[in-house]
Amino acid sequence: MLKIEKNIPIPEKNNYGKYYDIFCKMEFGDSVFFKSDKLYVNNELEASNFLLKYRNYIRKHGKGNESIIHRKVKDGFRIWLVKKDDA
Repeated sequence: MLKIEKNIPIPEKNNYGKYYDIFCKMEFGDSVFFKSDKLYVNNELEASNFLLKYRNYIRKHGKGNESIIHRKVKDGFRIWLVKKDDA
């Protein structure tokens, strides 16, 4: 049976999923590593998803001086937050 409740606050919408806390904590020069091997077949997709969500986060919450760089590195993928001038 459903119960009607009054005055329950609505949580803030979070379109960034499990990455939101990481986005908020990253500073210029910080990076995130996604391991890639036979056991982690989906990590390339996970890295792409992170990159897309982080770009959207920066567009909405950034100050305009941020940029993201991503590279395939040994054993996986790495995504950095950098200043636009350094990109």
